[in-house]
Amino acid sequence: MKALSKEQLAGFESRLQQDRKAALESVQEEIRQTGDPDDASLEKVPNDTGDRSEMDRETDTTITMAQRHAVELEEIDAALGRIAEGTYGECEECGGDIGTARLEVQPTARLCIECQEKLEQRPGAPGHPTM
Repeated sequence: MKALSKEQLAGFESRLQQDRKAALESVQEEIRQTGDPDDASLEKVPNDTGDRSEMDRETDTTITMAQRHAVELEEIDAALGRIAEGTYGECEECGGDIGTARLEVQPTARLCIECQEKLEQRPGAPGHPTM
């Protein structure tokens, strides 16, 4: 396996830290936009069915975005952990090199391209055709 240089690792760590900060800022902005959940009074609930539906849709969108950011933060934290452990850039499946080019595109990648493709071809995998 071709090890990443200290400079490359530092660059990936810096990028991951920036991505983490951006994701946290997005979560904080979403919280500000939705308001304080403790301030949810019945007076703010619309009487009109259409308005309630729109409010529900906005709430669902906010929850979905928060869940995506939570997953993104978990992936970033895991990648930062692999940097600290010295295993960043190593495929978790085969132990081979993930590759700098792949890490530049997907700095949270856990698998090399070959293992990722094999994973995606397994029945039941997202995007895998089922019969």
